Amino acid sequence: MKNDYEKHHVNSNFLYKRFKEPSKIFEELFGERNDILRRRNGEWKIVSRTIYLDQSVLGTMNLSMFL
Repeated sequence: MKNDYEKHHVNSNFLYKRFKEPSKIFEELFGERNDILRRRNGEWKIVSRTIYLDQSVLGTMNLSMFL
């Protein structure tokens, strides 16, 4: 994490799992998140977020989720 006054660059990896009823299908997404956070009025806010998925072919029906 690099510190630039009240601004931080944060890199993190994620694993997102979703179970869909009634078909009982598991979906997984793996990837990396690159965020820029800024402190304003005592609260941390996301200024920007870039997501890199590790899969080249997505096995999900849609991307209606918050990563």
